[in-house]
Amino acid sequence: MKEKINKNTYFFIVIIVCIAFVQIVWKLLTSFFPDIPVEYSSRFIEASMGAAAFFLCKTTNFVQPWLGIRVEKGNRRKTVITCVLIAAGITAFYITTRLILQNFIPEIAARPFFKTYIDVKLRKIYLFAVIVQELLSKGVLQHGMETALPKEKYKTAILVTAAIFGMLHIHTSPYYIIGAMGLALVSGIIYHKQGNIWASVTLHFFLAFLPRCFGLK
Repeated sequence: MKEKINKNTYFFIVIIVCIAFVQIVWKLLTSFFPDIPVEYSSRFIEASMGAAAFFLCKTTNFVQPWLGIRVEKGNRRKTVITCVLIAAGITAFYITTRLILQNFIPEIAARPFFKTYIDVKLRKIYLFAVIVQELLSKGVLQHGMETALPKEKYKTAILVTAAIFGMLHIHTSPYYIIGAMGLALVSGIIYHKQGNIWASVTLHFFLAFLPRCFGLK
């Protein structure tokens, strides 16, 4: 029991220290170099969390061996169907929203009905960034907390992961932070039920990537 408690404490200390380190260092960097693009903070956070994930893989059993990439044989059909339904549902929602709003907002009506805007910021690698974020938030954070806590406490793991995910977006607006936490809550439930990251990756990517495509932002 003592060893288990120590490992649990060890896991949470590493995660907390990593997040605090990222936020403090980034705050100092932006204080000295205010012109650093905001999106670079996400890449810095992901690299730091990736290093923490590698460290935890080597020193504890709380990180999922495949970080949620592998889909169990009996779960493949369910995962594919879930991903397709999520993608289709979000796409239909944004198309409907565009068709409605373009009748009332001239600025939206003036934009192309659909364009990828792949040259904007880091959209070329956005899918990769989403996968990395889901690997770290689900395969490391949520899985680690679900492993460390009693099985019936999985909701706590989802809530804490969502809070941490929101904290990692502290450099953005309050609305964005709340949105990030809401996304993490929903995708956390999906991850818990699916046992892999792909449905949550689909939700994260389509929800965040498509608004600009349909001229909604």
